[in-house]
Amino acid sequence: MAAPDLGTGTTITFGTSGYTAALRDISLKGVKRAVIERTHYGSTEVGKIPGDIIDNGSYDAEWEFDPALLAIPGNRLHETARETITINFGGSGNTAAFTGFVSDMSVDMPNEDIMVMKGTIQVDGAVTWA
Repeated sequence: MAAPDLGTGTTITFGTSGYTAALRDISLKGVKRAVIERTHYGSTEVGKIPGDIIDNGSYDAEWEFDPALLAIPGNRLHETARETITINFGGSGNTAAFTGFVSDMSVDMPNEDIMVMKGTIQVDGAVTWA
């Protein structure tokens, strides 16, 4: 059995803006597929089939915040458009590419520490895994 990959070296790039975040943490959440109930009155057990529609979820991410970069995704949420986003997983060369956008963000500005932006990146449509 192969050893699991480390997250070290994972990057995220926003295609339209060209921004590459200095990632500190990223997590995929909320991937769902519809479940269709196929049980009827004559059934003796519950039957279900997978639906065709898949919600590819979202990514919760945390990256270093530089207020000098006002064009970074999420910093101007009302101006942020959908764009191609590519995540490169560690040093493995495996990627996930999708159209998405930053849907919410917050910034932590601790005293004597690095400022950090936290945001949710919504996946809009299919994900291409390579």
